[in-house]
Amino acid sequence: MSGMEYKKDEHCFDEFSGYSEKLNKEQILSNIRRFKILSTLPYDKISFWYENIHSFKSNGSTFSMDKRVRGLSEFVYIIKLLSTVARGKFDLVLLTGGEKVDLVYLAISSLLLRKKIPHFIVCAEWTPKKSKLKAFIQKFYFKLTDRLIEEVQTISKEEVDIYHNRFGVPKKKLKPIPFSTTLTGYNLKPQKGDFMLTGGASYRDYRTFLKAVNEFSLPVEVGIPGGNENQFMNELKNPLIKFHFNLSRKEFMQKTADCRFFVLPLQPSLERAVGDQSILNAMYFGKIVIATDSIGPRIYIRHGFNGFLVPESDPSAWVDIIRHVVSLNDEELAEISSNAEYTAKEIFNEEKKLLKILDSANAFLEGRSVRSL
Repeated sequence: MSGMEYKKDEHCFDEFSGYSEKLNKEQILSNIRRFKILSTLPYDKISFWYENIHSFKSNGSTFSMDKRVRGLSEFVYIIKLLSTVARGKFDLVLLTGGEKVDLVYLAISSLLLRKKIPHFIVCAEWTPKKSKLKAFIQKFYFKLTDRLIEEVQTISKEEVDIYHNRFGVPKKKLKPIPFSTTLTGYNLKPQKGDFMLTGGASYRDYRTFLKAVNEFSLPVEVGIPGGNENQFMNELKNPLIKFHFNLSRKEFMQKTADCRFFVLPLQPSLERAVGDQSILNAMYFGKIVIATDSIGPRIYIRHGFNGFLVPESDPSAWVDIIRHVVSLNDEELAEISSNAEYTAKEIFNEEKKLLKILDSANAFLEGRSVRSL
């Protein structure tokens, strides 16, 4: 049964009502064409985005492993972006909140740009620091850039209070817009594998998960960015666990499309959303996701309905839930899989996320135009 059809006319997705509102695409795009918007966001594969938004792209060498080359590339990027914004007469600039180079640009702009050009930070992915000095620097950054920042788009609703209390961002400038699938432009053909898949390096709790999977004979595959091999020397000896280092983005997506279950173990007590993209891409393929009950997974997963949530740092809970999922019959698996697919494709798809960003931009720019009359 396709997730696009499953219970489409019923109210089983009402719990997502805060995220699943209908958006008038034609009206939003008609409104946004009245304004000139610059964006550093990597959404140029979405046709209506690049047709209506001026995209500012990196030159591609930013990700070089050579620190000197990367540093020079980032310096050139910032200078070009400063020049483009200063000369472009833009009504609004959309910055990528997960890119440090964009945040450095914003700090420099706050000091150099005489004219106040409004900026939105989109998809903010910041971690509150425990060190008093680092926490002070984070708050100081937002005091410095407050003149230009008009909106900070968090991923989770839970982050609104965190960003206000820990970073000092006024609540009126905070708006939660969850992550989305990121599969546009990829032509992946899913195959039915029999392995559990997990991956990533930041904020992962592999120790808890890998301790739990020793109770099962299920093969596990783990995608880890290169440079982290030494952390997994002991686990490399386990014949049931296969590690992949330096998989490309497309290769990991293909693994996601082929796995039996997707798992995401996260460190306890996180104050930021983590793993959103991985969760939604797996759900898009109808995969059953098992993830730590944390600030990110809670946005998308409803336990037992479209996936499963596991208490933090609890190997026995992982054992219990994996055992439960493995014991589900075909009908139960199909229903949860269908709900997962529907959630990703209908509620948290890329087009809807971008329309929400533009709708928020419209609201701000129209309000600004009214105030200037």
